[in-house]
Formats: sequence, C-alpha cells, structure tokens
Amino acid sequence: MKYSIQTLLLLLSVFWVQEVFPQFYNVQWGADYGYFRRTTILDAKGKIGSKYYVYQREYDGMAGDIIQWRVDEGSIMRLDEDMKVEDRNTFKIEINKQKLAIHFGFFFKDKLHLITSYLDGKAHLQHVLLHTVDPNSLKINPDNRKLCSTPFRTRLSISQPQVSISQDSSHFLILLNILEKGKDPEKFHFYVFDSNFEQVWNKEVSLPFRRNEFTIKEHIVDNQGNVHILGKRRKERKEFEKGQANYVYYIETYSKDGGESEYELAVEDKFLSDLHLVTKPEGNLVCMGFYGDHDPYYVNGTYYFKLDAKCRKIEKVNLFEFKKDFLMKGLEPIQRRQMEARLRSGVHIGLGLYRMKEIIRKADGGFIFTAEQYFCGSLSNYPNPKAITSLSGTYYFNTILVVNMGIDGEVEWAIKIPKHQRSLNDDGRYASFATMLTKDKIYFIYNDVAKNIEEQRIENITNFRIVYRNVILAVASVDIHGNVKREKLISNDEMPTNCRPAICRQVSPSEMLLYGDNGKRAQFGRLIIK
Repeated sequence: MKYSIQTLLLLLSVFWVQEVFPQFYNVQWGADYGYFRRTTILDAKGKIGSKYYVYQREYDGMAGDIIQWRVDEGSIMRLDEDMKVEDRNTFKIEINKQKLAIHFGFFFKDKLHLITSYLDGKAHLQHVLLHTVDPNSLKINPDNRKLCSTPFRTRLSISQPQVSISQDSSHFLILLNILEKGKDPEKFHFYVFDSNFEQVWNKEVSLPFRRNEFTIKEHIVDNQGNVHILGKRRKERKEFEKGQANYVYYIETYSKDGGESEYELAVEDKFLSDLHLVTKPEGNLVCMGFYGDHDPYYVNGTYYFKLDAKCRKIEKVNLFEFKKDFLMKGLEPIQRRQMEARLRSGVHIGLGLYRMKEIIRKADGGFIFTAEQYFCGSLSNYPNPKAITSLSGTYYFNTILVVNMGIDGEVEWAIKIPKHQRSLNDDGRYASFATMLTKDKIYFIYNDVAKNIEEQRIENITNFRIVYRNVILAVASVDIHGNVKREKLISNDEMPTNCRPAICRQVSPSEMLLYGDNGKRAQFGRLIIK
C-alpha cells in the first residue's frame, strides 16, 4: 500500500492510567459477501448505533501502480453486529444533469459525509459541496450544502479539495491548491467552517516560493479556527554546500484576526525528515519528526519544536539522539556486522528511513508517536531487445518504532517492535499494521509468521509473505512503561480470507473493524479487546 499524506497522521486522545487491566481478545468474522472487483475500501469506516458503515470507491482498472479512479461513482455498505453485509448502495450524484466528482467520505458527529465538486465552465468556478448519507436507506440526502467556490484558469489547474478537522471537532478546514505554471508563486485558498459547516473565514494565499520548488506537506486547523501549513522548499544550488540539506521546512500560520507568521525549521548540520504538526488544546503548535546526521534517508533521533501561538515565538526545540545499542537492537547478524564495520571505519550509522504513522495525545500534554520502516525497490527485466519489458516492485514494511515524549519533547522511552514484511507486485496489500488504543495499552495488529511469535524472536526474524504457510494475525501490546508483549490472535488457517491491517480501523473504545480478502472473496470482522 502506498501511503498518502491523508493517512500519515491520526490524532487520538488516550488517558494513560496506572492500573493494568487483564486483556481478552475476541476475533469475530462475518460471512463472505463476495468480492467486488474494481472497488477499494477507503478510510471512511465507522459505527453509528449498533451498525457499521464502510465507504468504497470504484475504479476502472490499473495502469501499472496507478489506480484509474471512477471519480463519479462510489458505494456504501452497512454491516450488522454479526459483521454480515445488510445492504450496499452504489451511487452517482448529479446536479442539473452534470455528474459530480466524489472526492472522499468521512465520519463527523456520527454521520457519514461526502465531499464532491463540479465545474462551472462559464464562470470558471470549481464548486465544492457537502452531502450526508441516510444511514437507513444508504442513499444520498437530497439536501446538499455548497461549501465554497474557487476560480480556476483551465481544467488542468483544478485540484482536489483537502480536508482537516480540529482536535475538538469544533472547526473544519477545506484547502484548495491553485495550480499555476511551475515558475509562478505557490497559491492556495482555504476555508474554515464551524461544526455546523457554516463558513467562519477564508483566505487566498500567495507564497514567495515558486510552485515547482515548494510542496505543502500538511495542513491543520486548531480549536480556535486558526490554520497552520507545513511546507517543504527545495533550495537552489547556490543556497547550500556539499553535505548540507538541499531543502528546508517552513510553518506558515494564519489566524482569523488577520495575523500571519512564518517559521523556518532547520537545525545546523542535521537533516530533518517526516515532520508533522499537531496542536495543543490551548492553541500552541507542536511539530515533531526525525533527523539524520548525514542525510535524510537515515534516522539518528527525534526532533521536537514547540511554538507559542499567542506570542508567536519559539518556546522549545528538542533533539533526542538514539544510542548505539538502540540502533543495533533487532538487526540481523549480517546487518549488525555491517554496522560494526561502519563504526570501526568512522562512518556514521543510523536507522533506515522511517515514516510516522500516528500521533497519540497523552493526558499530561505529552505525545506518543508510532512509525514504521518502509522502503521499496523495483527491477526491470529486458529479456531481449524485441521483448516486452517487465517491471516488478518489492515493498518492505519492517520494524515498528514507538516513542513516548514528555510535555516538552523529552523522550521518556523508545522501543522497537520487530516485524519484517515483504510483498511483491501487490503494493503491500497485506502488509503494515493497524493501531488500537484502550485505557492502558496501545495495540498493533499485523500479519506475521507463526514462529516469530512462538519463539518470541527479536533477531533472525522470518520475512512475512502472504504466500507462506503458518501465517498468523498477530498483536503486540505496549503498556505505559514501554513493555511489549507479542501474541497470536488467529491463524490464517482459521480464516477464509487474509486480513489487510492497513485499512482496519478502531470504531469504538474496545472495537476494531477488520477487513480481509483473497482476490475471490471478502469479509468483514471485528476485534474486541477487554
């Protein structure tokens, strides 16, 4: 599975307590509902009352690794408590005989909403609309709300709306890039709404950077309705020397009272990577991620940046370096020998590139974030000059990293959860993991090989591939002190399909909605932890 920025940051609140509760796992799978080809499950999964709802997207086919979406069609399924599909509705939305582009669905205030748009060619406007879904009939309610209208120059300059919801669900943000030529300034227009989707304020922004050198990495809205943009600018050759970062991160903040601020995130002789934003309830802004000592593709520690939003000044910058023992922990023997040889030669070592998956709020104001080591490779095969070239891709989803930060970014503990997953030409379909939070633990659900769990291996981990025998669905629990316990949930022999953890989601304090398929059949399930 390729990651998108929409799936990189999950903001949840967890109230850590000192008691340790006994844990009980119950995995329940529903009936096989068939396999709808050319559909994919997206992030809109939730529970309303005793029913479960899932939003699907339709697509026409694949062009290599690129999905050719059918932007005008989607479907919604409703599941009962036995995880059986009660109803499924495939729909298209039209206004004045014009088909609307369906961008995505999301749950907000126990309702399933859809964001759509259509073009007014005469006025050169892109209209963005909000729809709600009737939970009983699964049909789109006839009443829709026009959220915003943004001018466009040509059809090639149209962008997909991007959405962010504040931590307390009091504000809702829509951002639209204004796509111009590569040498033109980076432009975007954002709209901020309250919890009833009434527009509070909006602003069109033109940054002093060319579009082909600046990328918006993340956008969030805080509880007060202020907007924060995290961007990455590629430096020109004359701006950096050999061995220095050829990029720089910026935070652009915009408040509804008209205030604007810009902050450059840089640490001398360090390479920042995979930064993400999160707001605190009082309005302060936190940015966290990783840094490398010699290049951005290796991780040597964590980076923490805290900004006082009222005074518009930097309160705290904190770097935490991973020690040698932590870097070496869990490595394969050949990797350990390579690391030791690099150290003897005076070459710096680091963890392979990690990508942040979730940021979890703690009751004391600190954070816990999780990350996963991910990389991919491709191999082109040229049998002879006249033969068709074949391209194969291998995807690696390895160790899970969990870092517990205090209120000022001090790292209280950091742990690794060993996991080696490899997939070939399937975009990591059955790889990665799902996260679930309870009162006293964080749970990671992922596919693994049985002997890795049975023997509690830390090193010499057997690579998981879905074609192997003795494949299981495993769970790793982490308590408030950083202690890890890995267990078997269920073996694939007990399931008619293969679980896809990356698209499983927690839907209640004790429930996770599971999904599995095998190309011929598909089914939903749920995991209950007590």
